[in-house]
Amino acid sequence: MRIHKQLRKNGIFSDFTDEELDLLFDALDAKLIIYQQGNFLLKKGDLIDSLFVVLKGDFVEYEIKKNGEQVIKQSYVDGDVYGIPQCFSYNNLAQTYLMSVVETNVIVIKKEDIFNLAGESNEGYKKFIQKLIIYISNEMSNVMVNNEYISLKSMRSKIAKFIYEKYLEQKSFIVKLGVDRNGMARYLNVSRPSMSREMIHMREEGIFSFTKDIITIQDIDALKKYAENAH
Repeated sequence: MRIHKQLRKNGIFSDFTDEELDLLFDALDAKLIIYQQGNFLLKKGDLIDSLFVVLKGDFVEYEIKKNGEQVIKQSYVDGDVYGIPQCFSYNNLAQTYLMSVVETNVIVIKKEDIFNLAGESNEGYKKFIQKLIIYISNEMSNVMVNNEYISLKSMRSKIAKFIYEKYLEQKSFIVKLGVDRNGMARYLNVSRPSMSREMIHMREEGIFSFTKDIITIQDIDALKKYAENAH
């Protein structure tokens, strides 16, 4: 596993050189932790005081309903970061559980160590703080933009609306989503596994096909119907 390559899968670290990453993570006193399958990264009520950067593996965020049902909210894989904005919030107690589903290599960065970089003059440190602020700002913007999706009742409606709007923007039946599956799930405020299952159903029905972040629309009328009748 090439650590630098894995880190650059996340937008925060995408344009850092190997040397800049080494210096940055030394300054942050970052720790590499290996979570075995079934290990908890966090449990409900735990203090979130760190960022978790996935190098390799998979962990899920889930909640437990009053009836005991476990509901997966999000999956985090190579390059994903958990803890933004939770660890910077006043309300930084975990409301869900985080558990590794396979052996997962994670870099853990303490919030206090990030704050300690603020007064440093190193250009790499400054770039990290700038990228972190941009990342948080984009996440906040996405929350404001995707509020309309929260009111939609069905998973199919949310997916169709998202893809149809991209179709209108790009004026092409071959649509580039611009986000990976995790990013799309976060934008739509849904769980990735549930979203992926519905996308597979829509593919089987001949509405569209997909490869990574590229959607090929095959039945624009059906897609439009689900998008426009979303409410």
